[in-house]
Amino acid sequence: MENNVIVWSKFCVPCIRPEAWKRFEKYCQSKGWLITMCRTTYLPKLHEQATNIYGSENYTMFVQKGSDIYDFDYAMEIIDNGEELFVEKLPEKKIDIKKTKPVKAGKKKGAKSAKNAKD
Repeated sequence: MENNVIVWSKFCVPCIRPEAWKRFEKYCQSKGWLITMCRTTYLPKLHEQATNIYGSENYTMFVQKGSDIYDFDYAMEIIDNGEELFVEKLPEKKIDIKKTKPVKAGKKKGAKSAKNAKD
C-alpha cells in the first residue's frame, strides 16, 4: 500500500490532461509507485469516499498516497520544478478560532440608574 498512488477525479485525467498525465506516469514509474485511477463521476460510492478523503465534494482531481493528498495541478507543479512528491508532511489545515471575552451585561438603554431615579 505504501507504493500505491491513487488519482481521484471526476474526469478522465488522461483525456483532458494527456501531457500532464504522461509526465505524472513517468514520475511514478521512476519511483516504483503503482497508479490507481478512480473516476468518481458515475460511481456514487467512490464519489462519497473521495469527498471524505478530500474534505469537500468540490474536488476535481487530486492525488493520494497514504494519508497525504495533493491537488493534481499542485503535484504537477512540484514534479515540473524537479522536487519530490510525498517527501514532507503537508501542514494540516488549521482553523483558528479566536477566543473572545464574555460580554458584560450592561444597562439597558433608556433605563435610569438608581441614583437618577430618586431625583
